[in-house]
Amino acid sequence: MTNRYNEYLKRRPYPGGLVFVGLVLVGTLVWAVLVQSSESVSEVVGDSGLWVALLVLAPLLYVTYVAAARPNQ
Repeated sequence: MTNRYNEYLKRRPYPGGLVFVGLVLVGTLVWAVLVQSSESVSEVVGDSGLWVALLVLAPLLYVTYVAAARPNQ
């Protein structure tokens, strides 16, 4: 299952970019919750600075992923 999904995303960089950005967003949120363990999860996730950083980072990651995946087709 994982190998077929991986091959599917290799042939299609646009959905692959969305999956990549989604994984980075989830990983960043989990990391932020673990680092700031003294605060509640809702306070960490509701932090506007975190979302500004993610909103700046997500499009850059997506464009970089798609640009890097396109020549390899």
